[in-house]
Amino acid sequence: MCTTLAGAKKSFDIRVYPDAPHGFLNDTMPGRFRAAQTEAAWNQITSFLKSVFTGEWKKDRVIWRFEADTSVDYDFTKMKRWE
Repeated sequence: MCTTLAGAKKSFDIRVYPDAPHGFLNDTMPGRFRAAQTEAAWNQITSFLKSVFTGEWKKDRVIWRFEADTSVDYDFTKMKRWE
């Protein structure tokens, strides 16, 4: 995803949260829902949108932010279900 956005010269702010499986924001799925990560993600999302609407993200500039907090031993190929 980052490569595609960067190649298209689009700004982005992407964060991978620790111990947050796919669907971690979905509070109707108790096996996946992560309250702390959800709160942090919503804070990031609203902060990002506020900064976009106040003009921090200029159209003539490209800002690339990527941050991840994962285990060095995590195997993304297993796509483990948390339910």
